[in-house]
Formats: sequence, C-alpha cells, structure tokens
Amino acid sequence: MFGAGTFAWGLFFSATGATSLYASLTNDSIQNSNGGELGGIIVGATFLLMGVPALLIALGSLIKGFGGRDERPVVAAAGGAPAGLGGMVSRMSAGTGQIAKLERLQKLRESGALTDAEFDREKAKVLGE
Repeated sequence: MFGAGTFAWGLFFSATGATSLYASLTNDSIQNSNGGELGGIIVGATFLLMGVPALLIALGSLIKGFGGRDERPVVAAAGGAPAGLGGMVSRMSAGTGQIAKLERLQKLRESGALTDAEFDREKAKVLGE
C-alpha cells in the first residue's frame, strides 16, 4: 500500500540533500568559506541517504499497487450471479428490490395514494415474490 508519509519523508530529504550537495559544489561563497564545502557535502550525502530509500520504497509500492489490480470484468455464472458466489448475489439483489418496493408502497400509503387495505394487499404480493 502506498504510504503518503513515506513519500513525503523521502521527497523532503532527497530534495534537501540534493540542494545541499548542489549548493556546496557550485556556490563560490560556500566553497571559499572555511569547511563550508565539506559540511555541505556531508549534510547533502546524509540527507540523500535518509531520503532516497524511503522515496524508492514509496514509489515502488505505488507502482506495485497499480500493477496488482485485477481490472478484468467479473464473469457471470448461470442466473446472473458472479462465478463463485452461487445464488447469493441474486438473492441479495432480490431482497433489496423487495425493500425498495415496500418503501415505495409505504410512501404511497403515507401520501394517501393507497388505502390501508390496498397497501396490505400490495405488500403481501411483494413479500410473496
């Protein structure tokens, strides 16, 4: 799994280390100072050692996460249920369909479009399915 904290750690230390190395090797004022160049090289190398492995681990897990996905469509078995689940999915979808029908009947009853007797009759039909 991709870790945003690991990525941020690696990016921060790698960028800071690279900047320190670049500055210590190219900036004349740092090179002319007493120990500035050596200090910049030590800090840059240390920060790179702290950041590059973390950055590589985070990016590796991100790439692995993309490659590990199974984007193939689910193959349906007989009856419309996905293979391996038997009829469980079709039974579940039938149950949710019944719930939706019952909720719709209740709303019609509450709005006055159905009498109690009509509601009971239609409810019995839905539950009998």
